[in-house]
Amino acid sequence: MELIRVLLAHESAVVREGLLSMLRTVEDIEVVGQAHDNLQVLEKIVEHRPHVVLAGLHARYMDTLDAIRRIKHASPDTAVIVFATYEDGSTAAHFIRAGISAGASGYIPSTVSEDRLIHSIRTARKGGLLIESTLPWEDAPLGPPIRPSLSDDELADIQTAQQRMLPPLTPRQKEVLRLLVEGCTNKQIGEALSISKETAKKHVQSIIFRLGVSDRTQAAVKAIRDGRVS
Repeated sequence: MELIRVLLAHESAVVREGLLSMLRTVEDIEVVGQAHDNLQVLEKIVEHRPHVVLAGLHARYMDTLDAIRRIKHASPDTAVIVFATYEDGSTAAHFIRAGISAGASGYIPSTVSEDRLIHSIRTARKGGLLIESTLPWEDAPLGPPIRPSLSDDELADIQTAQQRMLPPLTPRQKEVLRLLVEGCTNKQIGEALSISKETAKKHVQSIIFRLGVSDRTQAAVKAIRDGRVS
């Protein structure tokens, strides 16, 4: 059994201790260190070479993005999971988009349960994509994270073949996708495009199908990673 080495990075000692208390009894997870700022994170990365970093959102938003980039530069194989909670869906969607672009493996809310936290760490270690959010994205139950069981090359070949078989997005669907990435609900999409909520919902469902994903959250992430939105 592989022991997953985890580094806890958060400016609050109380938060770090809370995470430690949830993880200290898990057989396949070892917390190898804690860090309270970006400089200490990099020092601990070099010292311990963790498989996963749990990175709390800093008070200064850009500091977290900078930390993600520096971690991935120092240790490309280390997965970074950002945990935070937003009340505003658009703000959350914007940060998720920026975080994934910076190299994060995903996002989970700071209110995540112990079981989901453990599952997220294991999934990130296997290369999975994590979006465990409290975003107000309607009709979007979170499906299982993307967890490739094939090699990267085999998975890429399959995804490319599947993509070629799917029809391209229409101009209207591209508009809907852009708003979806921004964290808009079906109602907000409808208002922005002067269409009904039900029509917006149908467009979202078509986009999910055409992108070959299971829900709108994964559609937004795939759109970001594929460069479909700017």
